[in-house]
Amino acid sequence: MSRSTGRSESAGTGRRSQRLGAQQRPGPRLPAGPAGSAGRSRAAGRQASGRTGAPGGPSRTAGRVVALGNTQMPESLAARVFLLAYDPERSLLTARSKLGKVLRAAVLVELQLGGNVVDEGGRVRVAAGVVPRDPVVAEVLEELRAVGPRRWRHWIDRRGGATVRRVRDELARDHLIKVEPRRVLGIFPADRITLRHPLVRRHVLRAAQDTLRPSRLVSRVDLRDASVVVLAATADLRTVVTKEQRTRHKDRLAQLAIRVGPAVPALKKSLQQAAAAG
Repeated sequence: MSRSTGRSESAGTGRRSQRLGAQQRPGPRLPAGPAGSAGRSRAAGRQASGRTGAPGGPSRTAGRVVALGNTQMPESLAARVFLLAYDPERSLLTARSKLGKVLRAAVLVELQLGGNVVDEGGRVRVAAGVVPRDPVVAEVLEELRAVGPRRWRHWIDRRGGATVRRVRDELARDHLIKVEPRRVLGIFPADRITLRHPLVRRHVLRAAQDTLRPSRLVSRVDLRDASVVVLAATADLRTVVTKEQRTRHKDRLAQLAIRVGPAVPALKKSLQQAAAAG
């Protein structure tokens, strides 16, 4: 082989290697724009949530785990209503004058959902249902069993202050709130309540307000969440349902109230009579 032939083949091989190298090297990085940023954000979100598959937000179950961690959302309807009556912006418990009635109504709804009571001619009759795990609900059930059938409103008007204290103490025992004794004007005993886990309240609020979405069928929403929002709207708890929301969702709230049951109209009448008398 001649020297000129060797040089030609070496030059050809060198040029082919350069072309292959140029094809394998990445091109210039595009400047970050809205589309690129969004794509990277979506990818990062999928990696953070550990989710693969169809595009979209993380599953609702995953959101609960991330948001609440090891803290459990209270199952009791009365406990949920109590948390929602707390105003995190002003750091105080609102609607104290009517909270007892609302919590009593929430306990009655809880008992009805568990099959522990039924409506019989406008009266609450104790039935054979699942034994309540919540001590406040179990206590009220024993109260109903000892007295016998009474009107729904009778039970809503009964022992409201004691029920508020019992629900408060259970939430404090579960480390969801902090209760500190204090004195108003240095004389009158009172208590200062602080949320230990604001995200728990936020989750309860989101679940309740989600039942008002028009895209969700009234017959398909979770009845426990619906009960919370209906009771709050009936008592005008604006930390849960604002005046504007009550007006906008008036028809839907009425439909949900039918599903919740007779405790709702009984609560409404009780609150109306208390307002007229006071």
